[in-house]
Amino acid sequence: MAIPIFMAVAVSVGLFLLLGVNPARMVKHLFARHRRPTFKEHLLAIQGLQKQNFIEKQFARTNAVLQMTGRGEQAGKYMRLSILLAVVGAGVGILLINPLLAIILALLGLLIPQFAVQMTAFHYQKESREELFTALSIVTSSYERVGNLTWAVEENIEHIHPPIEAIFSEFLRQCRVVDPSVPRALSRVRGMLDNEIWHEWCAAMQLCVANPSERRILRGIVEKCGRQNRVQNELDALLSRPFQEMLIVMAISLVNIPVVCFMFGDFTTVLFQTIQGKCGLAVMAAAVLFAVYKAVHAARPVEYRKVAKG
Repeated sequence: MAIPIFMAVAVSVGLFLLLGVNPARMVKHLFARHRRPTFKEHLLAIQGLQKQNFIEKQFARTNAVLQMTGRGEQAGKYMRLSILLAVVGAGVGILLINPLLAIILALLGLLIPQFAVQMTAFHYQKESREELFTALSIVTSSYERVGNLTWAVEENIEHIHPPIEAIFSEFLRQCRVVDPSVPRALSRVRGMLDNEIWHEWCAAMQLCVANPSERRILRGIVEKCGRQNRVQNELDALLSRPFQEMLIVMAISLVNIPVVCFMFGDFTTVLFQTIQGKCGLAVMAAAVLFAVYKAVHAARPVEYRKVAKG
């Protein structure tokens, strides 16, 4: 009985994907005409925006992370992986004759790749901060010695690593090919990185080019970047603890199931063949999904921002 049901679900999902039909959106449009839009929905419509549900928000965050890390072309691959894991999760629940568990496992399989991609933003931003500090230190030291920013960048470009290397390479390209003006080149590359220290360093460097006697302010900005990195690393260590603790608790909870089933044979029958046991499995799967979401949300990187005083 379970195999025909699984095959029917798989064929249905395949047809939806082949025809490009989104069942959730289709149902939403069918029932939208019977409900008046709220003020918030009307405001979003005027602004050209669309209210997103929970799943759409996760996919949007994943796409933003992929774009930020230079992997935007991989969005389709993660989409297909999510659909595959969702089908596998639903199939496992159907084989266990547990419809509620099938729904939760399908949702878990759909979101796990999205959460995995979102966690990479933590490491990417940490590497970017460290590399920015290194690049600003060596370029500033060279500039203080030679008094020419283009030469300072040229003699250190091979020691600067991605993703910061692309910014300084673009600066050299602007100065060599487009426009030899250093201040204008700095203005163009300033927006390539969303970092307050970087913006402050570019503004200070433009001031130094106009007035070389102001070079001393560059060293203060580099030291400020180093202090910020130390504080940020301590904060990152605190933010990663909830995710690590969640993995430990989840591993212990999942390992307990086969261990108890091995020790007590009757527990297997109760867990997989009774309504109470099936509901218990579904509740545990829902708890795992909720814990993963909260841990990923808590471990999101927090970046330094200068607060404007009103």
